[in-house]
Amino acid sequence: MPRWPRSLRGRLTLLAAVTTAAVVAVVATVLYVTLTAQLSNVVDDALRQRARDLVADLRARGVEALAEDPGAQLFAADGSLVASSPRLAFAGRLLSRADVRRAARRPVTREVERSREDAEVVVRVYAVPAGTRVLAVAADFTTVDRSRERVLLALLAAAPILVGAGAVTVRWAAGRALRPVAALTAEAAAISATDADRRLPVPAGDDEVARLARTLARMLARLHVAVERERAFVDDAAHELRTPLAVLRAELELALSAPEDRAEVERSLTGIRAEVERLSRLAEDLLLLARSRAGTLGLRPEAVDVGAAVRALAARLHRAVPLTVSVSGPAAMARVDPARLDQMLTNVLTNSARAGARHACVSVSRPASVGPASVGPASVDTVRVAIRDDGSGFPSEFVDEALERFTRADTARGPGGAGLGLAITAALARAAGGSVTVGNAPTGGAEVVLTLPAA
Repeated sequence: MPRWPRSLRGRLTLLAAVTTAAVVAVVATVLYVTLTAQLSNVVDDALRQRARDLVADLRARGVEALAEDPGAQLFAADGSLVASSPRLAFAGRLLSRADVRRAARRPVTREVERSREDAEVVVRVYAVPAGTRVLAVAADFTTVDRSRERVLLALLAAAPILVGAGAVTVRWAAGRALRPVAALTAEAAAISATDADRRLPVPAGDDEVARLARTLARMLARLHVAVERERAFVDDAAHELRTPLAVLRAELELALSAPEDRAEVERSLTGIRAEVERLSRLAEDLLLLARSRAGTLGLRPEAVDVGAAVRALAARLHRAVPLTVSVSGPAAMARVDPARLDQMLTNVLTNSARAGARHACVSVSRPASVGPASVGPASVDTVRVAIRDDGSGFPSEFVDEALERFTRADTARGPGGAGLGLAITAALARAAGGSVTVGNAPTGGAEVVLTLPAA
């Protein structure tokens, strides 16, 4: 049982061969039928004209008119042969009695085979009523019949050639068209994690293969960027973990070097506890970012009064950081996870305190529409939380990357910060269906705008 070709080139070749064979068969059939009909019509037209002339001669001159015709026979109504042209002596009767009876009612055309001089002759006969009798005129149809046979043989001989030529042409064209695909396949197979900088060859033009190559090249570039970001993420995480681990090691060595000094041991253990807490916060932040990328944060959104939540946070936060927070704006209900809202606001306000701000103003509003956000989709029915502080603001070169992981402005670098606060805020806002934008207020200081879906 024949198997379907596995390669696209083979399938296209087989399909082209089958299609070409079907087309050739249809065209050959139409050509043969048309040519045969044309040749037959030419002979039939001549026979009809002879029959009309001979019927008129029979009426005028009688049976003697048959002697001058190259091939005619006259039959009586009962089917008996009355007279025949001398040249048809070899042919005998051209019509059977049944044919004569049919011809007495309407014209009849038929072909008969006869032997003449040890050769087969095909005779075309046309019979029409001639008064009470039937007149049959005949013509040698052998040449036409042989022409039909030659045409049929020529078509049968040409069909395989045409099918083969079509299949070979399609196979060549398919191979040429798929050559860039083979190059793409080979190059893609050669690319590994160690040489991710390699790029796929993009053929010239604007056909489907070229568009596919450009799409794959762009996809590979995006994957390369994603891999580089993950690499940077791992490097930054390792760098951030190195410092607290080094401090832990130093504190442990210091405690072990003077076990009899109780005060020194207590100071070392206090430092160790602080570093352990820092490591725990860093691990939790990294886990939260990983879950946000995987979409498994497990948020529990509910209707929350954002103004009340900010006021409650400000009261708690004032005891931990030297930052005074004022809240303004009407009551606005947002649909958000309360714990995650608290975490977002805490991250932003803590960053303000760490950057040297002493006062922050939180403005809550319900705008009719919002503009495009830097992170997350914009929504028409939203709650807008604008946080402005009186610090030095974001450096202009840092604004574009402020929401990235492990990024900190030089003025904000200090103990306790890993550069994840705003990145986590942006991830939580996206997960809640909101957005975050950062910048500097016109009056100075940093401005962070948090947009949340309204309840």
